[in-house]
Amino acid sequence: MKISRYSIASLMGVALMTLAGCAQKEIEESKAIMPEETEYVLPAAASERTITIYADGSWVADVTEDWLSIDPTSGEGTVPVVLSAEANTSDVAREAKIIIRGAATLGEVEVTVRQKMDRFRDMNPVTVTEAVALSEGSLAKIGDCQVMALCKKGFVVSDGSANIYVNGTADVKAGDKLTVTGDIAKVNDIIGLTLDEAYVTGNEEVVLPEAKSEVANPSKVEFVEISASCASGKLSVDGKQVGIIFQPIQDISALNGREVVVRGYYVGVSSKLAALILVDFEDKGATPIVGKPLPFKDNFDWVAPLVEWDKANGRTQGNSMESNATVNYGNAYAIPDFEAAFTGTMGYESMFYSSKTVYVCEGKEVSLPALEDITIYHKLATRDIAKGEPVVKYGEHIGVASSDIKAGEHVHVHNVEGHREDLEAKE
Repeated sequence: MKISRYSIASLMGVALMTLAGCAQKEIEESKAIMPEETEYVLPAAASERTITIYADGSWVADVTEDWLSIDPTSGEGTVPVVLSAEANTSDVAREAKIIIRGAATLGEVEVTVRQKMDRFRDMNPVTVTEAVALSEGSLAKIGDCQVMALCKKGFVVSDGSANIYVNGTADVKAGDKLTVTGDIAKVNDIIGLTLDEAYVTGNEEVVLPEAKSEVANPSKVEFVEISASCASGKLSVDGKQVGIIFQPIQDISALNGREVVVRGYYVGVSSKLAALILVDFEDKGATPIVGKPLPFKDNFDWVAPLVEWDKANGRTQGNSMESNATVNYGNAYAIPDFEAAFTGTMGYESMFYSSKTVYVCEGKEVSLPALEDITIYHKLATRDIAKGEPVVKYGEHIGVASSDIKAGEHVHVHNVEGHREDLEAKE
């Protein structure tokens, strides 16, 4: 049988229509399409970014502007898609949309892609040394610098002579060679760079400078080494808090209750403490408590001097106790989570079954459970006190109970009516 070219064309047309119909059917099967994000911001420079399109069937996509392209332009189910943007050399930011189509009943799904304008295209790169000398509010394009340390909120870059803290996150790691752009601004009370973009140009081994034993210039980023006690990321020297490990990317929980030598970059002040981006540390052992290594058992022999003081001064305790300016009694930490806090965090081995207050009465060491939170320096009842009964502190009536008070309960204005006896008049 002879088949004309018109017949072949007709058959091809039918085939194409059939395929198109199948494709349309597959697209209609995708009734749910969700992009990973609905908005993306790209740098002014030529760049690529991978996004994910989630779908329950087939989909097709297109873009509205020539400067942006996607690959692939169609797929089935969940598919990674690469966005490719040409450099924006104009003086304004620009915008494009990705239109994703599935089933006819679904409608179009849009993804907005914005590209920044290049505020720095006519600028020559400067060194870190030159950048830290710029005034606040200046634009800066810092070239040939290296990432020295990172935290969750930013990173430190150096040119070998000076350092600057870059406030902002980027896909960088220690040792990366960069060109960074941004605005010179005060960060943690010192001159830093608010990040616009970071461009990785290579990676080299980090060579750390010699660490200083203290912050010599609080207005500059410096590499320092501090020997301190660490608790919840805060660093103390001789009992005084001097610094904080700033937004660490490392897990520092193991440093709690430890004596450490920490090395890192000072990047200003946070919460009134020197902020330190951690580079490394050396564990020097457990922080000593009352002169003993952890863990240890406390038999409360420190109460003995209070007993002697009471004997020497003829002090007779009444039915409530608290600290005063002359002597510090041992009821300061009568809180329900005392045992958990000290055994779990500080390394104590518990010697009691519930939170207890230790005090001295008539020359003897006495303890009783606290029935509620007792604020430091506040009073608690050492025995049951009936409503209307006088409340005695250090042998002096300070009021009468306005309600029944159980031993171990907080004694304060909520259950005591103020009344002081004039003991001198009685004498």
